Amino acid sequence: MDWHMCSRNAGGQRTSRLRHLQQGNQTGKGESNTPVPPDEQEKSFCGESQLQLAIPSCLDNITFVGAVINTACRMLSFSTQEATQIEVCVVEAVVNAIKHAYAGLPGYVVEVRVSTQADCLVIQVCDYGQAMTGEMATTLDFDPGDVAQVPEGGMGLFLMHSLMDEVSYESNQGTNVLTMTRRLST
Repeated sequence: MDWHMCSRNAGGQRTSRLRHLQQGNQTGKGESNTPVPPDEQEKSFCGESQLQLAIPSCLDNITFVGAVINTACRMLSFSTQEATQIEVCVVEAVVNAIKHAYAGLPGYVVEVRVSTQADCLVIQVCDYGQAMTGEMATTLDFDPGDVAQVPEGGMGLFLMHSLMDEVSYESNQGTNVLTMTRRLST
């Protein structure tokens, strides 16, 4: 598993930190903290801060993704409740990518990209599998008072739309990107 974070050093120069985590023991290996060349800065994802996770398409990695997202959100001054809400949305998106884009099969990659912009947190969950078809569900059609009618699945997109400020999906040339935006706490 890899994570990649870009930030600015004291001189305002963009720096890059890449760490490889071995499956199982999650020990750092190959970490570097080097300046990013100016021509590469233009190719950078976006915003002032950036975190990228590339995880294998295995549901065993979900706990790690959730913990990283929750910690990053708390570092950005989101409340514990807000951090947990954002974590739930990202976990749902990653689970959807693994289960639906990759049909639950191992051996593929799901990328989670987190960046901050002037007033918001932007999270993208990217996969290279089967694109999502149809419209994204923004409402649920069941009686919450009747437990027998509560659906077992299909609530992830509803939660994302309910808990995030903006949610969009794009599929282009084999790359599927679910983008979620949440305004930063003031």
